Amino acid sequence: MLDHLDPPEPGTRTDGRLTEGDLVATTHRILPPTPDLDQLRRDAKTLLKELRGGDLAARARLHAVARDLPLRLSTAQLVVAREHGVDSWPQLKELVDRVVAQGTRYAA
Repeated sequence: MLDHLDPPEPGTRTDGRLTEGDLVATTHRILPPTPDLDQLRRDAKTLLKELRGGDLAARARLHAVARDLPLRLSTAQLVVAREHGVDSWPQLKELVDRVVAQGTRYAA
């Protein structure tokens, strides 16, 4: 199991599809009008699985927001949170919980 990922050497093909030069910085993700914390948790777990599998797009997402952190679920959760415009997973959870509790639709 990998504890930390270093970016691949430029021009190195790892899976025959992408090289580091093909990657673009992560884009800002928008919460849906009715956000689902369970889906966000699954997104973080999927990201972690992709990182452990060496997926270059997942690495780009990680390196865009949390370059030097160890490869753990909490790091993947941080990436998901920052992609949604908040500083931490607890803040993302609080935002989703508040929207759900108010019974309102989220509008960015």
